[in-house]
Amino acid sequence: MSEIKVNSIKGVGANSAAITVNNTDGTCSANITSLNSGQFSNRNILINGEHLISQRNTSFSIAHDSSGNTYTTDRWQILQAGLGEYDSTVTQDSTVPDGFGKSFKVLTGTAESALGASDLIRLTVDIEGQDLQRLAKGTSAAKQTTLSFYVRSSITGTYTVAIYHWNVNRQVTGTYTINSANTWERKTITFPADTTGAITNDNTRQFRINFMLAAGSNYTSGGNSQTWDTYADNKFCYGHTAQTHTTAGATWYMTGCQYETGSVATDFEHRSFAQELALCQRYCYVITVQNGDNTGIVGQVLNSSTARGIIYFPVPMRDEPTYTGSATLCRYEAADSSDDFNFSALVLHRTPTQRPVSFTGMSQGLASNSMTGGQAFLVIARANSGKLTYDAEL
Repeated sequence: MSEIKVNSIKGVGANSAAITVNNTDGTCSANITSLNSGQFSNRNILINGEHLISQRNTSFSIAHDSSGNTYTTDRWQILQAGLGEYDSTVTQDSTVPDGFGKSFKVLTGTAESALGASDLIRLTVDIEGQDLQRLAKGTSAAKQTTLSFYVRSSITGTYTVAIYHWNVNRQVTGTYTINSANTWERKTITFPADTTGAITNDNTRQFRINFMLAAGSNYTSGGNSQTWDTYADNKFCYGHTAQTHTTAGATWYMTGCQYETGSVATDFEHRSFAQELALCQRYCYVITVQNGDNTGIVGQVLNSSTARGIIYFPVPMRDEPTYTGSATLCRYEAADSSDDFNFSALVLHRTPTQRPVSFTGMSQGLASNSMTGGQAFLVIARANSGKLTYDAEL
C-alpha cells in the first residue's frame, strides 16, 4: 500500500481542506500555509471573548435608564436606552459549555411591561483600528469576516448582531436563532467584505460589535442590512425578534466569542489567563486592596499637605487613563505618619506624552497638614475593598 505525500494544505477550515498530492514515494508530509485563509495564532481579534477577566467586579446591578452604559467583564459593556422599568443583574458566571471556565450572564429582574419602539439593550465590545488592518477594509482586497460564539438563553427566537464602523458611519448585521431554551448552542455569522470605508490605523475605536438582547421597532423596521451600508437606526437591529427584557427571570449567557478573517469559523483560540489579563490591562488597570495592604504607590512628599507618587502599570495603556478611586481609607506611611485620607482624594497630576509603563499621580486634601517636604512615603490601605481604577477604554 502506498502512502500519499502531501506538499501543501491551503485554506484549511473547520470542515474542509484542499490537498495537493505530488507523488506516492512512501512518505507523507504536510506544509500548512494558512488556516481559513488567515493566520494560525492570534486569529481572534477580540479580547476576553471567554470572559475570564473581570477586574471591576464579578457582579453588576443595572437599573433602567434612558442612556445607561456599564462596563462589566473587561472590554465588554452593556448599553441600553428607552427603558422605564427594566433592571438586570450581570455576572461573570460559571455556567459554561464544555471546555470553558467562565461566561457572561444577564438576568432580567424587573421586566418591561411591554415592548417600546425605542427599547434597546445590547452587549458591546470595541476594537482599535490598528488591530483591524488585516481586514483590508475599504480596499479591493477586503476580506470576509466570521463571528462565532457559544450562547444560551431562556428566550428562544432570532437575535441580531450588528457591526458598526465608527469613522465612516457604516454598518452590517447578521442574525442567529436560539433553537432550544436553556441549552448551549454554538453560532456562527459570516459578514461580507466591504470595499468602502478604510479603517484608520491608530488606537481609536473603529469597530463596535453589538449583541442585541432587546430591540423595538425604531431599530427593526427598516430593510435588510446584511450587506455593508450607511448606518440607519431602523436597520440597526434588522431581523431581531427575541426580547429578553419583557420576561422577569429571563437569562442570556455567552462565551467563547471569536472574530476572525475568512468565511469559516475555526475552533476558539484559548489564551492563558495571564495573556488575557495583560491584553485587558491596556484598557483598564484596577488595584484592589484590603486593610493593611501595600498599594505599591511610592513617592515623595512635596509639602505639608501634598505628595507625588508613581503608579507602575503592568503594560502601557492605550491612552491617557482617567482615575476613579473608592472612598476606602488609606494613609501615607511617611516619617511623621500623616493623616488618613480616601482613595477618592487621589487625582491624576501628569501623564508623560509617550505613555510609558509608569505614571505620575498626586494626592491632595490632608486635613492637618502633617507631612514634611522631602520625606519618602508608601500608601497603605486602612479599610477593606479599596479600588484604584485607571481607565483607557475606547
